[in-house]
Amino acid sequence: MGKHFDSLTELLKHNCIADDEKLGAYKVKEYLPRIARDAALFEIPLNGEEMMQKSGKSDPEYAQYLTDYFKISKRHGKHLITPFKLTAIEDKHSVVFLENIADNMYTLTMCWSEEKSTVVQGGRLVINRDEQTDMFPTRVEDAMFPIVIEGDKRVLTLAPFMGGFIAGDLVNGAVAYIEQLAYIMDPATFIVQKQEKGKGKSNYLCFDENELNTFLHQNPANEYSYPLKGFWNAKEKDVLGQAFKGKSNLVKDNFNYQVLIKINPTTLATPLDSEVR
Repeated sequence: MGKHFDSLTELLKHNCIADDEKLGAYKVKEYLPRIARDAALFEIPLNGEEMMQKSGKSDPEYAQYLTDYFKISKRHGKHLITPFKLTAIEDKHSVVFLENIADNMYTLTMCWSEEKSTVVQGGRLVINRDEQTDMFPTRVEDAMFPIVIEGDKRVLTLAPFMGGFIAGDLVNGAVAYIEQLAYIMDPATFIVQKQEKGKGKSNYLCFDENELNTFLHQNPANEYSYPLKGFWNAKEKDVLGQAFKGKSNLVKDNFNYQVLIKINPTTLATPLDSEVR
């Protein structure tokens, strides 16, 4: 898995969380192992502030791109459409979990590792869409006291706050997560499931059309494999989904890679070999 996700699973091996510590309505001691077990982990090699540059869009175009994502999410009865019910996103800075608990409220959990320490912070995130501007102002409530581990011991420190890791930075982490989520759900972005041979849990990677072609064609058996990107149309009811022709899996370095395509904004599927969808 990713560096920050692995640091969270390592933290959970130590008896460092008190029974009465809470994250919203949840006991932290029970909640963290559950999300680490159940979340689908996406590894994005870019931080939130780098997403617009990757898109190649201007400021107005990128704002419209995010607006289209929100409109399509709303059309499907959600504030944020996601590839899986519980989705974690890891970038260079941290791993963020966002779990919908009621309408526009989410439990936000953020973990990062730096030098010798691992930090976990969280709170309740509220997303309030502005219907006039299509912006998404957010706020964090009930931020929990951070869990800080050095080695195998819990430490009490204000270092996370001195470094700016406060509720405002949880909001920044959430905004980065939303921008990365829009990229993941874009019909021009292909999702690839990565699973180590003999291991149960998978994680997920993202490629654009050209990147996926290059990745698959490392194997001569995939010479005639071609992904075809889809398109958002926020003004129309239907959204053109993705398609795929040819062999959609690759085995490399003891890992199995399987392309998943978006048939529609909320449905992922495995394309059949030699079948166009």
